[in-house]
Amino acid sequence: KGTVESFELANGLVQTIMVKDEKGDVVRVFIDGYITTDEDVKNLKKGCKITVTGLASYDDTFNAPEGPFPRIRIRDRADVVCTAAAPQTGDNFHMGLWLSLMALTAAGVVVLFSRKRKEQI
Repeated sequence: KGTVESFELANGLVQTIMVKDEKGDVVRVFIDGYITTDEDVKNLKKGCKITVTGLASYDDTFNAPEGPFPRIRIRDRADVVCTAAAPQTGDNFHMGLWLSLMALTAAGVVVLFSRKRKEQI
């Protein structure tokens, strides 16, 4: 399980997917060209969440100077399940939300004080 960092195509089909797991380690998902070529991996995009079922091994041919490189070798493209990436909720989102809540609170206070003042008059 992890997040798609990148992917490569061969003959118009997904051949390799680089996945970063929750610890920050990157693993190659290896899809050999003969594996179910009638339908490709669905919903694959950089940044999407991915779950892969396959055999774990080390590949001494990929990334050769730094190898061996960890990989998951699948038996079928259906063993790769991609879901949409979670929306980014960075500092700008939180600041905008906080400012909106403060504005609503201030507006509510103004309404309460103006009603209270009318009752006193």
